[in-house]
Amino acid sequence: MSETFIFILIAIITGFVGAFIGSRIAGLKQKSETGKLEANLIHSKEELSKIEEHLQVSNLDKEELRNEKEGLNLELTKRTSELQNINKRLQEQKAEVEKLN
Repeated sequence: MSETFIFILIAIITGFVGAFIGSRIAGLKQKSETGKLEANLIHSKEELSKIEEHLQVSNLDKEELRNEKEGLNLELTKRTSELQNINKRLQEQKAEVEKLN
């Protein structure tokens, strides 16, 4: 065989080996990057889940406070009405005492 043919054959084999090694390295890099992105995605989903849970708890607390406020407003209205009635009766009783004197 001629010397040039051997050099060409070596160049072709070296090219195939280089291409194979390059594709393996690129594939490993891609898998590594995909793994990192998947880990980030999982972490983001967990964080989103925690935030949604916190939001639900906050909404429940808000609803509880709203209900408590409504109850307190009803109690305030009731007591204000009772106070007005007591003041009215007091005025009536004062007027009766004035008439008796």
